[in-house]
Amino acid sequence: MIDIVLETKALSIGYRSSKGDKVLGKSLNLKLRKGSFVGLLGPNGSGKSTLIRSISGLLDSLAGEVFINNISLKKLSRTQKARMISVVLTDKVSSMGLSVFDMVSYGRFPHTNWLGKLTENDIAIVEESLKLVDMEGFANRMLHTLSDGERQRVMIAKALAQKSDIVILDEPTAHLDLINRVEIMKLLQKLAHEQHQAILISTHELDLAMQSTDELWLMTKNKSITVGAPEDLILNHAMQDVFAQSAVDFDHITGMFKMKHAINEQMHFECNQAQIALWTRKALEKIGVALVEDIQNKNKIIYKSDVWHVEIGAKHGQFSNLAALVNFVKVELEKKSLSK
Repeated sequence: MIDIVLETKALSIGYRSSKGDKVLGKSLNLKLRKGSFVGLLGPNGSGKSTLIRSISGLLDSLAGEVFINNISLKKLSRTQKARMISVVLTDKVSSMGLSVFDMVSYGRFPHTNWLGKLTENDIAIVEESLKLVDMEGFANRMLHTLSDGERQRVMIAKALAQKSDIVILDEPTAHLDLINRVEIMKLLQKLAHEQHQAILISTHELDLAMQSTDELWLMTKNKSITVGAPEDLILNHAMQDVFAQSAVDFDHITGMFKMKHAINEQMHFECNQAQIALWTRKALEKIGVALVEDIQNKNKIIYKSDVWHVEIGAKHGQFSNLAALVNFVKVELEKKSLSK
């Protein structure tokens, strides 16, 4: 049986002000399980960071309770919370004068005496944490000399050094390039499964979250959260319902969001190679042309012998690459439109 390490009961989150409460989530009943990698998704302003801060004890909730290992968060001291929950926020941390080892060692402070002196065991845990994120050779490097991806790994190592059952990260892939975003998500997935920690992240990386997480918490427009495996949330259309916009569509086959293009023209298309057909359709859609099977259409694209053969009215062309094909079609259709 998988242990529940964090649970919310009738939790409402938001902010209090003299003008009244601003509620971002209400009556939330959530469970975070040991060894699971969970992604928190939602549109901008839906309350992802607020939820992260509320269940971490950094922000008071409006109603309801959060339980860590069946103990109310309200009954835990600051040190007890730090031993149970590791939090990595998007806030910039001052790094001047700090080495990688120094930063990761801060994760041991909830476990040290009042002087903060590290024992041999603490040092071993810091070294182990660096190894887990593939940064063991960076211990003596100054933090400000690292790349953004390397720095994020160090912050994850610091969270691991706390030896808590729960690790919570707010936008851990923000400001990273694609390769680093993928590597960080793979790392977090691996740590959750191999170190048996519950890892919760808030993220805008919808595609990566769907590929790597065990479960998604999807913040909806009615201030509730839909919970489920990524694949279930695709099949029941929950992803589309939350993120659907006039300019964006969700492809239930690929599990990816795609830009909607206004279609102004159709052309007959023949191609017996699936990959070529796919990317030809995508290239033409960007200029408002849908490729269909309609032999009566006088505008045609036929792919054979590694060449695109094009007919637009009386104009003919042969092209060996999509860039040239798209440019030809665009120009000729514009001429056709102007002549009407």
